[in-house]
Amino acid sequence: MVGRGKRFVSATALVALVGAAGAATSVLAGTGASGETGASLQAWGDNAYGQIGHGIRTAEMPARSPVPVEDLSCATSAAVSFEDSYAVLGDGHIDAWGADSSTGGLGDGGAAGEYSGTALEVPGITGARAVAADIPNTFVVLANGTIDGWGQNTDGEYGLGTGSASVGGDTPVTGIGGLAGGVSAVATANAAVLALLSSGEVQSWGFNEDDQLGRETVGSEPEPARVTNATKTGNLTEIKAIALSTTFGLGLTASGEVMAWGGDAITGLGAGNLKYHSAAPVKVEDLAGDGKPLTEVVAIAAGANFALALLKDGHVVGWGKDELGQLGNGEASSETFFHPVPVEGLSGVEEIAATQEDGYARLANGTVWAWGNNEQGEVGDGTETTPVDKPLEVAGLGATTSALADGADAQNELALGPPSECGGGSGPGGETTSSSSNPGGGTVPTATTSSSTTTTSTTTGTTTSPAAAAAQAATKLALQCAQRELALGDVVQSNGRVLLDGAAAPSLAGETVKILFDGRQQVASAKIGAQGQFSTSAPLPPAKLRSGNSARYIAEAGTQKSLDLKLTRRLILDPPVSANGKVTLTGQVLPPLGKPTPMIDVEQQLTCGGGTRLVAQLKPIASGRFIVRVAAPSGAQAVLYRLSTKVRETKSSPKLFATDSLPQAVGLL
Repeated sequence: MVGRGKRFVSATALVALVGAAGAATSVLAGTGASGETGASLQAWGDNAYGQIGHGIRTAEMPARSPVPVEDLSCATSAAVSFEDSYAVLGDGHIDAWGADSSTGGLGDGGAAGEYSGTALEVPGITGARAVAADIPNTFVVLANGTIDGWGQNTDGEYGLGTGSASVGGDTPVTGIGGLAGGVSAVATANAAVLALLSSGEVQSWGFNEDDQLGRETVGSEPEPARVTNATKTGNLTEIKAIALSTTFGLGLTASGEVMAWGGDAITGLGAGNLKYHSAAPVKVEDLAGDGKPLTEVVAIAAGANFALALLKDGHVVGWGKDELGQLGNGEASSETFFHPVPVEGLSGVEEIAATQEDGYARLANGTVWAWGNNEQGEVGDGTETTPVDKPLEVAGLGATTSALADGADAQNELALGPPSECGGGSGPGGETTSSSSNPGGGTVPTATTSSSTTTTSTTTGTTTSPAAAAAQAATKLALQCAQRELALGDVVQSNGRVLLDGAAAPSLAGETVKILFDGRQQVASAKIGAQGQFSTSAPLPPAKLRSGNSARYIAEAGTQKSLDLKLTRRLILDPPVSANGKVTLTGQVLPPLGKPTPMIDVEQQLTCGGGTRLVAQLKPIASGRFIVRVAAPSGAQAVLYRLSTKVRETKSSPKLFATDSLPQAVGLL
């Protein structure tokens, strides 16, 4: 397991203002031309390198439920890796976001610097049809059946007959594997590569420590070769899908059986405990473990140390490691399952996907369910409770998801929304914004249906997507309510640091914001981004100061100052997530809770000066965590939410006192 530590309390208000609405810095060049079909993307999980794509890199603040990828509306497929995310666009280009480096990353020659929190077009790629990624490589299948790729070549990952650290890098290379055409799919994990040919054969090259290439060798294999059949008398044939974990390879046959090769004693092959390793392909066993093959399989997926198979009847089975609930069978165990076991409670499944230690299933009704390690919010249910040993519904996606992403070493996930016509970076529906007067104070941007495929922001006067316009409306609403040009968002204590984010008026973009503790001592600084966002962290103050009134933070930029915020609070509201006419609210009441557990009131506010409306009441679970979905108000592009409840003063005292969350603004899509 690879992790960066749990985050205990909420993300900051800035993520609610910008990330949840998918604010845009520009319309991407590769979003597709009119007449093409693609989809928007929702992302959740680890964001240490900007993989979520909402414009902010937040190492200790994973997205625990889906947020829109910024201004990306024409994706046809996607892939995720430990540090990066990728989307194939309807016009055949590739967009990438996350970590950038001289050995791979975004394929842009290192132009983005250390990382990019927003999607960038990979230069030189045209005609893309599929993408696969895993540290340290990315590979793209083109329409002509060849492969382009970038990244490391130390173990011969380019498949060009030589393995050398000096060959390869951060710009695409053509002709990967030396294949002149006929490639229909590619899979990669742990520096190993599989390519599925239109003939039904499988080529392999790269790293081969556990025979995941289907060869009886140990070490690097820079020269591609076909994976042989079980008797080694010929090549593996009639394969229609491939998958690759860190230790084994999989092939799905046209007859609905699964062939597996490689493996070790920790992960197995799904072929019985006597077949935990094989250089030649063997058949995965059925659920009875009686030596008979698993049949009627229609799809396969592989994580780091486990595998999933979708059956014709809509059920899912899995095998391998289950320590973090990867198999979803209701009993996270250190045991290795050497033959398939059912994933609990799922039926009507149409698609499966796997990441490092998580499984995903898209049902016929469009909802997505997840299970496994949730340390980085990978399950997407609004929590970081881990392990999750049986499927939970991913929050806020509704019933519109059309596809999922794979990534054997990733700790985040991407879901494609409903397909729509591409054009100008607009989202589904093609909305334009206008402003209407509101007696409660200020103006409230409203959405009206239009045949136009772009959205004009009244704030900046530029052409933006509906998601960007919604984000701008949310930022404007938050600044109006703060009655400032500079607003410090939530102040969060996490992993020995204080995390601070905020938003600023467009006129402050590019300036440096200072963070002051107790109104005097500068403890951090950050540059205000083009969209007015900033993010930084500060040292944790001494314990004796943390709960006092002096533990307050204020932001300054030029002559502008934010309101000050206190470090210690009892009711935390995470960044709301808006999708498909619903807003998902998550958070935590910090103990000690009242007894009996008091109700939490959820209030909605459309304008700063207007009244609030009670839209929900709920009780948190024993840990204080909560999740609730409410209907988004119609006719508005931004809304504020504020929560209130009562908590005990101390563990031993029955006395309750009222506590409120900070208001959170969210743009509505």
